[in-house]
Amino acid sequence: MNSAGRDRWSVRNIFKQYGAVVAAQGISLPLSLIWLGSIARVLGAGPFGSYLIGVATVQFLFRVAIGWASDTVIRFGVAGVEENRPLREAVSVRMCLLTVCCGIAMIGIEAARPWLEVWSGLSSNAIHALTALLPAIAWWDLGLSISRATGAIPRYATANVIRQAGLAAGAGWLLLGGLPPTPTTVLLIETATYLGMGSWLILRAGAGRMLWLRPDRSGLLRAARYAWSNGITFLAGYWVDWVDLYVVRLVLGTTAVGIYQFGYRLMLMASTGLMGLIIILFPMFMEWKNRGEAGRIRNFIEITAPKIAFFWGSAMAFLIAVTPEGVRWLGGPDYAGAAAPLALLWAGLSFQPLAVLVTPLFSVFDALPMVMGLNLAMAGLNTVGDWIGIRWGGLPGVALSTSLCYTGIGILYGRISARRFGIRLRAAWLCAPMGWLTWGLCFWISGWPGRLAAAGAVVIATAFWMNRLKWWSGRSAE
Repeated sequence: MNSAGRDRWSVRNIFKQYGAVVAAQGISLPLSLIWLGSIARVLGAGPFGSYLIGVATVQFLFRVAIGWASDTVIRFGVAGVEENRPLREAVSVRMCLLTVCCGIAMIGIEAARPWLEVWSGLSSNAIHALTALLPAIAWWDLGLSISRATGAIPRYATANVIRQAGLAAGAGWLLLGGLPPTPTTVLLIETATYLGMGSWLILRAGAGRMLWLRPDRSGLLRAARYAWSNGITFLAGYWVDWVDLYVVRLVLGTTAVGIYQFGYRLMLMASTGLMGLIIILFPMFMEWKNRGEAGRIRNFIEITAPKIAFFWGSAMAFLIAVTPEGVRWLGGPDYAGAAAPLALLWAGLSFQPLAVLVTPLFSVFDALPMVMGLNLAMAGLNTVGDWIGIRWGGLPGVALSTSLCYTGIGILYGRISARRFGIRLRAAWLCAPMGWLTWGLCFWISGWPGRLAAAGAVVIATAFWMNRLKWWSGRSAE
């Protein structure tokens, strides 16, 4: 066994790496806000909506046709590192699958170009830019997977900061009039940043020579057997994330898409604070499992869940409080209609910490079909809810449906992981009261001073309640 690997995922190093990711995200956040606010203002709500419809198309093709095999680099690469074997087999398998699947997806975009022009409102040049964006995202994803498999999490965090800085620089150029303010320009800026930072990650990991090695047939079959259900799982996850866009486009048009998705993009930016955990937890859990330390995984989740749930719920309460003024300041008056939907989305997101903590377990213990079924069920419910919500309450009705879906996913993941993996619910159920508090804050608080006072009261009262119930006590995660 690799003795260095035993120290690599000690609790101290876990939080050291997570601290590096969070610090990088803290630097990236203002850069991301500059990028989003700039392109939203420069393009206007209508073209901004068209641009996002195009991005939704690329994300669909990436997740379903290309990204399904992303986990293979981590799943089999971590085992190789642990046994002092090189990473080349996992990387060459992933590169082979990526090349074939990416080529098919790019042909699909070009073949559907006439239909995409009508559906999205994008020009022919913008569709070509979408085609170029797809392999760039796949390249970035490959670099990310290699960094995670080798434990080089700070390197990924650094690359993400540089990528966001590149996007912010492009946004500044757009605002100054140095580039034409069109969706095509925005897509090309994104393509350049993904390609550049993906290349940097791959070269820094020393994986450049591994990309073009011919993988053996057994490696390809093993990867396909492991990851086949990811395609359906990612399709369901994609549908939960993007069905709002399609429903709003069909019923209200591209301008409404731009308004709603402006708020939705802000929600996704905030959720990166949790996504940083997944980046670390999957390879960490995989390594612990390979060493026969499955009990350590359960122990870690039971102790970590209440702390993360408390801080995340507090953050959502604060964001609900400042949403109306924040949206008007960042996007301008054209996007004022995004404030109410965004507040509802914050409330649903407050239930997500538990789902994020236990999601890697399904990959580590080869239970991906279970995630597939759960995501498919949630995708169906969200679709029905969106159709009802948009007719009942417009954009806030759509947001309410999605937020309830997020709430349900968080609770169901907790219940299923408790039964499947033996995780105790006492610590995990803190997600629920924090979530209900943010829902209450969202619905009945009004007035700027009142929002801030109520947000502070939620944090103080919950901290006092947690202390009384001794939520902070627990065993050592080691």
